Amino acid sequence: MGQEATMGGRMLSVMIKRLTSSFFFVGILPCLILIPGLFFIPESPRWLAQMGMTEEFEASLQVLRGFDTDISVEVNDIKRAVASSRKTTTIRFADLRRRRYWYPLTVGIGLLVLQQLSGINAVLFYSSNIFERAGVKSSNVATFGLGLIQVIASGVTTWLVDKAGRRISSSGMTLSLLLVATAFYVEVSDNVLI
Repeated sequence: MGQEATMGGRMLSVMIKRLTSSFFFVGILPCLILIPGLFFIPESPRWLAQMGMTEEFEASLQVLRGFDTDISVEVNDIKRAVASSRKTTTIRFADLRRRRYWYPLTVGIGLLVLQQLSGINAVLFYSSNIFERAGVKSSNVATFGLGLIQVIASGVTTWLVDKAGRRISSSGMTLSLLLVATAFYVEVSDNVLI
């Protein structure tokens, strides 16, 4: 989901760049209207129950459900859920040194590192420049199209990775990035020869 949010933000920035600054302020207007409303949002009944504020918890739940509603069943359910969540064991940071956590921790951190080292963030960040240098007339529209394709492809690849496996997905990413690197190498070497 992080990749979709990143590309959604980039698509939005391209759209904002294309529009005048007055449209930007029109987009801020709903936020400015909703921010004062944050001060009137009641506390979550579950959060109040977890904090041990029983009276406030029941009062908040009654306000949310309506004063004509019987909340006794839901109150008991929430109390049971809070009690069971307190019983669950938590893992402390020092526990990560235990041998049983090494493999999942290594895989998780390794995937994060490989994602950053893959170079895709650089390709996406400089996509407008890449399209300009490739001779595309409207690089901003092409960047928007790239973002749209990436959002759609993220959904498809999530399904594909589950069906085909991680190794096939990684090899596809490697081939794609090698293709981009080769294209730039050929362009640079052509400019050097001229």
